[in-house]
Amino acid sequence: QHGDSYNWDLFLNGFCNLINGLLGLPWLVATTVPCIVHLNNLTEKDSNGKVLKVQETRLTYFFSHLLVGLSLLFLSAMRQIPMPVLLGVFLFMGLSSLGGIDFWKRVL
Repeated sequence: QHGDSYNWDLFLNGFCNLINGLLGLPWLVATTVPCIVHLNNLTEKDSNGKVLKVQETRLTYFFSHLLVGLSLLFLSAMRQIPMPVLLGVFLFMGLSSLGGIDFWKRVL
């Protein structure tokens, strides 16, 4: 169970994604893997795995928006990175995060 701040964070993230989509900008946290991994990192669990507390934060979305904006300053440098390298990094991040997702464990 989580508090109202978590719901508010999800609402703000959805609203920002709506605005970004209407403006043709990239979505923030467009996949569920980073959301679930981030939420798992903010939870405090007991030895049985039961969730005791979820640390509430709104700074994550602020800093993710800020870093996406700052990345525009480095477009010329980022163009030098080959696309297969970038795709490989994102593939690695996604596959390495699957082990912490309960749904993925149930599917296997």
